[in-house]
Amino acid sequence: MADWSVWSRDTALALGDELPFSSLTLLLKHLDVSTGIVMFPFTPQRWNDTGPGCGVVARRDGVDLLTGPVVEQQLLWDAGSERALIKLMVEGDETRLADRIVWPDPTRQPDAQSTVDYWTATETPSAGMLRLVREQAGSSAQADYRIPRLYLGPDPGIGAAQPWSFRYDGLLDALATMSVRSGANIAPRLTSTVDGLRLDVIAPRNLAASVDFTVELGNLTGVTFRRGRPDVTDAVTAGGGDLKLRLQRVVTTTDAEDLAWLLRRWRYIDRRDTTDTAELLKSAADGVAGGQGMQSVAFALADTGDVRYGVDWGPYPGDTVTVYVAVPGFGDPVGTVVDVVRQIRLDVDEDGAEAITPAVGGPDATVKPTPASRAVAARVGTRLSLLERRK
Repeated sequence: MADWSVWSRDTALALGDELPFSSLTLLLKHLDVSTGIVMFPFTPQRWNDTGPGCGVVARRDGVDLLTGPVVEQQLLWDAGSERALIKLMVEGDETRLADRIVWPDPTRQPDAQSTVDYWTATETPSAGMLRLVREQAGSSAQADYRIPRLYLGPDPGIGAAQPWSFRYDGLLDALATMSVRSGANIAPRLTSTVDGLRLDVIAPRNLAASVDFTVELGNLTGVTFRRGRPDVTDAVTAGGGDLKLRLQRVVTTTDAEDLAWLLRRWRYIDRRDTTDTAELLKSAADGVAGGQGMQSVAFALADTGDVRYGVDWGPYPGDTVTVYVAVPGFGDPVGTVVDVVRQIRLDVDEDGAEAITPAVGGPDATVKPTPASRAVAARVGTRLSLLERRK
């Protein structure tokens, strides 16, 4: 059985006292804001230690799985049981990225953004992520935009240099866009340390050849498998010029799964900012890639000795694994998903017994489908397809 503990964190990010929880639920998310719900017996000290501005650290076997601010605090008291509980809603520290936007000029106030049209850089994806955070929320940013006590880890040097440009995008959405365009599934990871909040760019592992989840192996005890039609099969990009003189390029999907739906779905992408043929083709290809059909699986996990959570995969989402979707007694699998672990739900009781539910698939893969998760995927897809009207 894993060793779980939950701790309070004060307004200066210093670790406080251990909280003897009666229940804990974590929803860890890749390129999105993780969340947690924790309940523990009330004392006045614990109430004060987990109030506004404070945070929580949830640990499993000595690894901090979720660190972040308390966003809601509840006091639950029942006269019948004479039991008083504190219930906390927590968000991961990456919420500090999600709460910020990308300013064209992050050294100027919001009402003085009149010097440049876009924040731009030409960097490798990992260096670009670090530069974006440093200039928008770190030491190089205007004071009001900074995340307090933020510092950056070293550049892991992932990917080839390419141009980046953003304008008033959500900061976390921009980082997700950079991740997708990197082709390496990289992600920012914020961790709470004695020195403050440290941001590293992480390259999760591709474990598709070594980590399998199947009924036959006994590590998969229930599935929810979803697949859906593509949003885009054909994308036409129009470059600079006047009406009929605009240079246009078209990309059509060759993905067998998308073609099997027998649907043609067109998207028009306005790129009047460029006449570069290669850039127009890339924008069209991004539009098709961002509109691929949805395929994902959420499954109940039996943590077997062959494939152990936190040892062979995880403990954070982001690893690529293989899931064979089958119903016992009905022959071959109905589907095989080789994709990224997008979410991991962990339910832990007061004795430390845990239930682990991963979700594997595209950007909208969730443990339980929600409109909010679809909205995040749509925002990133829109940014990838460069559909914004450029002035």
